[in-house]
Amino acid sequence: MLFFFLHTSVGLVAGAFFRVQTLVMLALLVLVEVVYVEASRGPSVALWALGAEALLQCGYFGGVCARDMLERSGLALRTPGVATGISGQQSRSD
Repeated sequence: MLFFFLHTSVGLVAGAFFRVQTLVMLALLVLVEVVYVEASRGPSVALWALGAEALLQCGYFGGVCARDMLERSGLALRTPGVATGISGQQSRSD
């Protein structure tokens, strides 16, 4: 259970604060983890690790949504180099 909580939490943090390149890097790390788990414990356990990949991506999407809601409500400022949210639009400061 802790395994899934950690992957979802990492996805939430990455989605809220980092761009999609971070998700790709984390997804590659989880893929390496899946290969290692399959080699050491067998294919049935590797399926659980693939579930963690899906949770990582769902967590990332949740983090992007949370960041977008915080920015729209005025509780967080848009900063360059951070996830732009669902709309993908950068705000201008005039």
